[in-house]
Amino acid sequence: MMKKTINNNDGLDFAKITYARAYVAYCNANYKEALNEWLKYVSFKGETEEVKEYIQKINTAVKLEKLEKKEKEFDEQTEKILADGIEKYNFRKWVLCIKRIEELENFASENKFPKAVKYYAKAKEYIGEAVSELSKLVSYKKNADIQSEGLQEKLEYNELLPTKIYKTCFICAREAL
Repeated sequence: MMKKTINNNDGLDFAKITYARAYVAYCNANYKEALNEWLKYVSFKGETEEVKEYIQKINTAVKLEKLEKKEKEFDEQTEKILADGIEKYNFRKWVLCIKRIEELENFASENKFPKAVKYYAKAKEYIGEAVSELSKLVSYKKNADIQSEGLQEKLEYNELLPTKIYKTCFICAREAL
């Protein structure tokens, strides 16, 4: 019925046609056009409770669309960082993996989005595994009687201090190799 009203030019009731255009645009989720038509309607007839409610719904929908878009961008960024970190892990580049995954960890904790906790947990997991692999490498080299200054410090994974530990492991591994 509203679509017929849009095409009906007999009565030339601009307010009625504008209302119909706004309603059809709203139903088609074309919020920008709907808002524009509602505002035209308000200028013809004044603001009614019904139109006011539609305008509020449109504003809410637009905010949700922006939020969803931002969350999607965050997901894409974190997936890219995670994939890069996993690739470095798979190529046994432990220190580079840790550095990249720490970027993911920081990004997830700085940007609050629905999947941030999931990515933060994955980051912790990969950091722990990479530090463990570095420890094994250093232990192997230590057992082969390769001595260096950096090997004196005990290497353990501490969830609260992975940065200090992996830097120590990196120094040890570099000197050992």
